[in-house]
Parts: sequence; C-alpha cells; structure tokens
Amino acid sequence: MIKGLGAVYMVEDSDFWLRLSLKSVLPFVDKVVIVAGFGKDIYKNNKMLESISAFNDERIEVHSIRYKHESKSADGEQRNEYLNILKEKYKDWWFLACDEDEILSDNGYELRAIAEKAEALNCECLDIHMEHFIGNFGCVDAMVPQHFVLRRFFKVHDGLQYPFNEHPILDGVRGQTYETNDVTLFHCSNMDNMVSVIRKYHNNLKKSTMHTPEFLSQWKNWHLKGTYKVKEYVGEYPKALKEEFLL
Repeated sequence: MIKGLGAVYMVEDSDFWLRLSLKSVLPFVDKVVIVAGFGKDIYKNNKMLESISAFNDERIEVHSIRYKHESKSADGEQRNEYLNILKEKYKDWWFLACDEDEILSDNGYELRAIAEKAEALNCECLDIHMEHFIGNFGCVDAMVPQHFVLRRFFKVHDGLQYPFNEHPILDGVRGQTYETNDVTLFHCSNMDNMVSVIRKYHNNLKKSTMHTPEFLSQWKNWHLKGTYKVKEYVGEYPKALKEEFLL
C-alpha cells in the first residue's frame, strides 16, 4: 500500500479551469498542493482564491510564491518550489502533477492501484495518457496515435528536480519510467471560447425571449462539439482583421 496520494499544481490567474480540475481530482486524492504565483491582475487572483476557497476542503493547501516572469528559467524554478514542499512534507507519497487547465478522467480512483502496481515493478514515475482538445470538445490532437505527458505521476524523494527551462521534464527519477493509459488527463488549453459559450448559454436561458430552451441547448452543443454548420469563407477580409491576425 502506498503512503499517500496527492495532486500538485503550479497556477497563477486561473479560476474557471482550475475549479474544474480540482473537482475532477479531489474525489481520489488525500492532499492537493497548490503553488500560486499570483499575477498582476488582482481581479483574477481574487477569483482564483474564491474558486479554491469554495471547496471548503482542508486537504487543499495553497502556497503563495511569486512566479518570476522576468526569468527564462521561471517555469523550472516554480516547479522546483512545489517539489521542495513535497520533499519536506510528503516524502514517499505519489503525486500527480496537473496544470490548471487539465481535467482528470472519472476513473481517477485507479491512480492508487496504478501507483501500487508501479512500486511492485520498482517503478517510481509514470507518463500519463493525455487528450488535447483543439478548439472545441469534439476535436482532439491527432499528430500521434496516443499522447502521453512525461513524468507527471511520481513518487516523491529527495533526488527529484526540474531543469531550469521552459516546459521542464522531471529529472532524478529512480528506475524505469513507464506509460499508462489507465487514466487520462484532458487538456483544455486555448479553450476560453468554450467558456464564453457555456456562460452565454446560461445567460440566454435566463433572459432570452427569442429562443426556446431546446434551441439554446442545441446551439450550445453545436459550439461545444464543433458541429455547428459552417462553410469556408472565400471573400475579402477587412483591413483591420488582416493586419491584426496576419490573414
């Protein structure tokens, strides 16, 4: 039996996606460690803290550590900050490293068994299966047959560290690293348009006298699943659009 199971985050200004990510992992873990960099947008900072506080869950601990945007090695530095916390307080626990816009599959209960099986094989780190949504929830990245995010599920020990670069991959892993597709992280990067869709849907449900709830539900799903009927635009774009978007 493993010593403990947790999830760890490096965040800054997130509220919507972080709330969903926490909602997906909390049913399955013993602890959530969040290192909050806090950006310059006070409104977003407050919204993020409100999202976290709304869970009213003592398993969540937040550490405020400034993210050094001026440094090229900021990503690696900040991830080492959370590693230091894990090494001090949760040695020999297994932790899933999540980004704020990653949602864990509903079978996250399998993480504990996955870690126990890995330990039996003298494995202390796993690559996790990932689906990258592209533009909407009906399309995923198909550049390779299966995507795996490297060294995201690991057993905490003193030798772990992140290199000081952008998008660092965990170093100092003991033993062989394996891939697992028994659970999945769903990556929702660049999906803020989907947030706008669901918010507009709820707003229209309350206020619209033009459209029925049935139509609004269809409209929502057309956008969210990428099934809205469209055709290619072949005309001339306005100069303002061409200059701004390099069309």
